[in-house]
Amino acid sequence: MAAVTFQGVPRAPLNVNVKRACAALAIAVGVALGAAAASGVPIKFVIAGAIAPFLLGLVLARPHLAAIAYVVAIYTDLLSLLVQYQGMPPLARFVGLALLSAVLGYKLVVRRERFVNDPAMTKWMLAYAFSVALGLIYARAPDLVMGDIIEFVRNFILYLIVLNTLTTAKRLRTALWLTLGMGVLLALLTVYQSVTHRFDSDFSGLAQYRISEISGGSDAPRPSGPVSDPNYYGQLLLIVLPLGLYLLFEGRTLLIRLLGLFSCAVLAVALVFTYSRGDALALVFLIGAAAIYKRPPLAYWIGGILALFILVPLLPQNYVSRLSTVVDVAQGNQQAVLEEFSIRGRIGAIDAAVSMFLDHPLLGVGRENYPLYQAQYLAGTQLAFQSKGIPPHDLYLEVAAETGIVGLVIFAGLLAATARALWQARRLFLWIGDRPQAELTSWLGIGLMAYLVSSLFLHGAFLYMLWLQIIMIATLRQVARTEVGSKVRE
Repeated sequence: MAAVTFQGVPRAPLNVNVKRACAALAIAVGVALGAAAASGVPIKFVIAGAIAPFLLGLVLARPHLAAIAYVVAIYTDLLSLLVQYQGMPPLARFVGLALLSAVLGYKLVVRRERFVNDPAMTKWMLAYAFSVALGLIYARAPDLVMGDIIEFVRNFILYLIVLNTLTTAKRLRTALWLTLGMGVLLALLTVYQSVTHRFDSDFSGLAQYRISEISGGSDAPRPSGPVSDPNYYGQLLLIVLPLGLYLLFEGRTLLIRLLGLFSCAVLAVALVFTYSRGDALALVFLIGAAAIYKRPPLAYWIGGILALFILVPLLPQNYVSRLSTVVDVAQGNQQAVLEEFSIRGRIGAIDAAVSMFLDHPLLGVGRENYPLYQAQYLAGTQLAFQSKGIPPHDLYLEVAAETGIVGLVIFAGLLAATARALWQARRLFLWIGDRPQAELTSWLGIGLMAYLVSSLFLHGAFLYMLWLQIIMIATLRQVARTEVGSKVRE
């Protein structure tokens, strides 16, 4: 590269300057860390200190790469694991705020680009926050409401970051494929643990487990992934499975289609090992929705039926027994309800949620305050024994009991706005002839529906999974609008 001059003074080529700057930074960091290590600072903080300056440089130079890494960290709940398992300060969970500042500074000040916003989605997200914040006025425990507001703020920051950095189809797809890859990695850890029966290592929190009842009073380890609950871990795997199906059906090469098949198989097997009945029903729904949407040829149906005949006998016997309780409950078998603790607890929780909503129909009892009221609604009933303090295990009943009609209307509006974003994104991609992106939109929609089905059996303890899907869908619509604008200008 030829030397560049500025006012007659020769200046070194840019790549030389970059190398010198990195070398100077490395020397400065090395000296500082050497002093820190000599003074007895824990090694993990020394390592973090060594990495931090270079991460900061990456954020400033390529903010979209940092945003993609942040999306993957949110999906795996990695920041919480660093706090819990590696002793990082709780402030580490709010690294998104620093990332948002860097992203917006780069975009608005350095690049002088406009701030990207999705007014329709933003309106419904803020309306949801408002419905929750109302609980600060009347809730029995306002601190629990505040905790939920803080969690929403974290997700809203992620929304702003992703919307302003993953502005192209390539960037967004990279984030989605890496998220799928992390889901498959978590699933592989689960399969390893379950097949070898080696639960002695939780892989720094990425592969947690807990002992709980499976069926008939028998207990067994249930993999819980990074979220410490097997049911929500199954939900975490469920929301990325449609991405594997997308690769399976839409992959341009045989290798990509085989990778999609492998991803789907590993995720499904790991989901089975969670023993989650609600997630199993959602998985059946997802497969059915995929079959209706793609209408695969007869050979696929025959292969699928043969696979079922082969795989069903290989399922853990406890898993089959556990699923059979769903049929018993559906048939109104009162004995099945009362004999199994988990079913008994959930039925009691649902009954309390309905009664709670009827007593507080307008605004509910306040977000996260449901468990404080449950015992008084079940006192003296057969369901009280195992239901004390258990959340309602139904996202929609939880919203009704805790935020009332106001919260239900806003939550329904948020979901409707998300469905509209999906429809608009698909229509726009088809209009410019981008069929692969249109197909990706459809698969994200199927994944969202599967999540909503699983939420019939799970409350919003890890609501970030829903927010992550909404954020990706809103961003995909923004990408579609951008590509349409470029097409029109051409």
